[in-house]
Amino acid sequence: VAGVSGSATPSGSVVLTGGGYNSTQTLSSAGGASFTIPANSLSPGAVTLTAYYSGDATYAAQSTTATVTVSAVTPTVTIVAPASDNSGNSIPVSVTVAGPAGSSTPTGTVTLTGGSYNSTAAALSSTGIASFTIPAGDLPLGVDTLKASYSGSTSYYTSAAGTFSIDIVSASTVAPTVTVTPGATSIQSGQSLAVTIAVTGSSTVPTGYVTLTGTGGYSYGPALLSGGVYTLPTPGIPGNTFSAGSVKLTASYSGDAVYASGTGTSTVTVTQSSYALSATVPSSVSATGITPGATAALPITGSSTTDYTGTVTLSSCTLTSSPSGAVSTPTCSISGSIVFLAGVASGSGTATVTTYAATTSALARPKLPGGRNWLGAGSGAVLALLVFFGIPARRRGWRKMLSLCVVLLTLGGMVSCSSGVNSGSGGGSSTPATTAGAYTFTVQGTGSDTASTQATATFTVTVK
Repeated sequence: VAGVSGSATPSGSVVLTGGGYNSTQTLSSAGGASFTIPANSLSPGAVTLTAYYSGDATYAAQSTTATVTVSAVTPTVTIVAPASDNSGNSIPVSVTVAGPAGSSTPTGTVTLTGGSYNSTAAALSSTGIASFTIPAGDLPLGVDTLKASYSGSTSYYTSAAGTFSIDIVSASTVAPTVTVTPGATSIQSGQSLAVTIAVTGSSTVPTGYVTLTGTGGYSYGPALLSGGVYTLPTPGIPGNTFSAGSVKLTASYSGDAVYASGTGTSTVTVTQSSYALSATVPSSVSATGITPGATAALPITGSSTTDYTGTVTLSSCTLTSSPSGAVSTPTCSISGSIVFLAGVASGSGTATVTTYAATTSALARPKLPGGRNWLGAGSGAVLALLVFFGIPARRRGWRKMLSLCVVLLTLGGMVSCSSGVNSGSGGGSSTPATTAGAYTFTVQGTGSDTASTQATATFTVTVK
């Protein structure tokens, strides 16, 4: 950005947009701004770029445009297939479409032709690969040429440059020996398994490809032999591929110009991986114990030496041992879960032990309306009757008066006794504190694997 000759250098910023690109730069002290548009940011064709200057205190905002022609890229198309195969086999073929180094992975579809075989369009994967299987008999005997045609995309030109020559020979009658050798004959379910497949014959070294399958639907390949041998890439068959039990591995050989197809098997025993739980008693609890009415929280963690994988849920916490004759025994609750990935545990749970302090609940004395109790009411009644009958007592015989007094005094005493029983010390109920001593608890964990693998952790809490 330039100003009028002799005036101040423009300041501010510049925004560059076009073809989906948008970026802002602050002008340098010389009034300039530089932009680098990343590869694959602009679609092929004519792209108009617009630069917007923000303006400053001296110069007004301004914009300008420029047109850039962006060319598509020509990809490389590569076919991978056996150099030779017999007419009785189906033939696996893969096609890779790649751009120059640093460019994006091509998208689109690929078709494959050769002999009487014409494939349907297969979409490229996220790594730029399309896979095909040519049925047995679709390629005539002799040398056949396979041709892969790429559909092209917004960033890549259409290309049909991928070709490959394959020699198809008549089916052989020589039987090979196929050997499957696992890295171990017994593994834990969470552990990986190395496998080597060897194909041997009576004359030349067998060529072609092998496919490995296993109990439960496992499949790997087809993979090309090298020197008659193929070893699965590290780590081999991944952990947790097989459930516990006897697993049969089967290697199927495609055959070649000399050897017929064949199979070999091997058996591996798989044991369910396990885990261990442990409870940590805080030092303050283990050293002095806890008082009745207090709680103690204990972390529950996990570990595995057999590459266990899964989520372990803490399902219960049970009191399994307590002092003889203990009352108000503690209770235990649990929360949380532990996640294992190839034997590595993350997260933890908590076991919370609750004890109980002594409690007392007093019983209230019965009351009459106004707050008076039965004792006061009974005595008052007797006194009132004596006074009431005292005045006319002079007009009656002293024998009748004496009898009436005895009756009234008896009734008053009964009321007083009844009142005394209910009021006495007030009565009540109480709950004793948790008995002092050592209490042992067991935490149960249940895994999310198909076997619902279980484990326990035991801990002891002492109550003062």
